[in-house]
Amino acid sequence: MILPDDVSFEYEVYVRPLGKPGGSARITTCADEDIIDEGDTGFETWCSSNSAVLTRTKGKPRTEEVSDALLFLDITVTGADSLLAVCLGDTGLEGEDSIDYHLPLFDMCFQNYFWNYDNNGLKLVQVWFKKRPSV
Repeated sequence: MILPDDVSFEYEVYVRPLGKPGGSARITTCADEDIIDEGDTGFETWCSSNSAVLTRTKGKPRTEEVSDALLFLDITVTGADSLLAVCLGDTGLEGEDSIDYHLPLFDMCFQNYFWNYDNNGLKLVQVWFKKRPSV
């Protein structure tokens, strides 16, 4: 499935942990910042401070809405990350100053978005996208 650029605002994400009870997992949205600084190139990976925590409990599997955790990247940028701050539109960030961001998926300052799946025995999870109702 190819996701549209505005997926964070146009869709909701739902998950349902399946399989035998007892397993859990944490899903975290991450992305790479393209580093170009005085001839140095490479990537710095940023992961959101917000994660979807899934647990398979006994009984019928429960569906959870996890759009905020999986369609946005929550990060704290400090003055040390001044190039990223400038890309995000904050030119006055210096030194130990910091700003918290709640960025939609596919923000232009990042690339290579991915979900980090930290598995603790949860081997099967259904994930689906649902278009938000028009307002």
